[in-house]
Amino acid sequence: MRNVALLFCHKHRCAIRYLYALFTVRI
Repeated sequence: MRNVALLFCHKHRCAIRYLYALFTVRI
């Protein structure tokens, strides 16, 4: 259970980072 939560958090973090990168490139 703990591992799954950690993995989900990591994935979410990665998604946010990706979106942030896209925004930076756009601007």
